[in-house]
Amino acid sequence: MPDMINCTIKLFADDTKLSKGIHSDLDRLNLQDNINKMCEWTQTWLMKLNISKCKYLEVGTTQGNHQYQLQQDETTSPIQKVSSEKDLGVYMDHSLQFSVHANQASTKANRMIRLVFRTFSYMSPEMFLTLYKTLIRPHLEYATPVTSPILQKDKITIENVQRRATKRIPALKDLTYEERLKRLGLPTLEYRRMRADIIQTFKILKGIDILDVDKLFQETGQRITRGHSRKLFKKQRRLQRTGHFFSNRIVNTWNSLPEKTVTSTSVNSFKTNLNKAWHQHRVKFKPSFT
Repeated sequence: MPDMINCTIKLFADDTKLSKGIHSDLDRLNLQDNINKMCEWTQTWLMKLNISKCKYLEVGTTQGNHQYQLQQDETTSPIQKVSSEKDLGVYMDHSLQFSVHANQASTKANRMIRLVFRTFSYMSPEMFLTLYKTLIRPHLEYATPVTSPILQKDKITIENVQRRATKRIPALKDLTYEERLKRLGLPTLEYRRMRADIIQTFKILKGIDILDVDKLFQETGQRITRGHSRKLFKKQRRLQRTGHFFSNRIVNTWNSLPEKTVTSTSVNSFKTNLNKAWHQHRVKFKPSFT
C-alpha cells in the first residue's frame, strides 16, 4: 500500500493512518485521492475497512469544512470528523494540548486508587509505594514525552491524583503534600515528566532510540567555556503549543546539565549522574505551579 500513496502513511497491526499538511483545496483533493487509492487496495486484497471506525482529525486553529469520503462496494460513506481520538493509548486532540489525555489518564488512575483502597483494609507507606508505582502511576506517565501537559489546569489535574492518593495513607494523612512526598521518597509528577524528557533526549542523541536526530535537535557545535560540550540550539517558535513540543521544551533543561551527565556512556550511568545532579531539584518535592 505505501507504494501507492503519495502522502504520509503509518501502518501498525491492523491500523492505517494517512496524514498530510493542508494548505489549500488542492491538498484536500490530493488527500481524498490517497484515501480512494487506499480503498481500492483494501478491496483488491479483500481487507475491507470498518467504516464505523474510520475517522479524521484536523490539527490546527483553522478548521475546514471539507467532507472526506470512503468508497467500498460502490457505496460512498462520509468519514466522521472528531475533535479528539485515541491512538496507541494516547488521546490526540485538534489543539495538541493533550487536555483530553490528561483527564482520561487522571480518571483511570483515580479509579485504580479507589480499587486499591477498597481491596486493602490496612495500608502502610511501604505497601502504598509498591501498589502506587505498579498500578497507579503508570497511567499518569504513559508516553509523557509526547503528552506532557501545556496548561496549568492539566498539570494540576494530574498532580492532584498523587496528592489525593498519598493523603489516604493513615500514617501520613495529617502531613502536607511536600512532607508526605519526602517521607515516602516520591518526587512530584512534574519532576518525573522532566526526568523522562531528559532520559529520552539522551537515548535519541546517543542513538539508542532510532529516530531522525536532525529533525528533532540541532547541536550548536560551539566550544564555549560555560556549560557542557553537547549543547542544543533552541529554535524560535511563534505558537505556545509548538514551543512546548518535546524537541523545544527540553533544550534549556538539557543545556543546563553538567558535562559528566551528558557524556555518560550508558542509560543507567546517565540516570545515576542525573539523579546526583538533580538531588536538590526545585520541583522534586514541590510542584512549580502550586
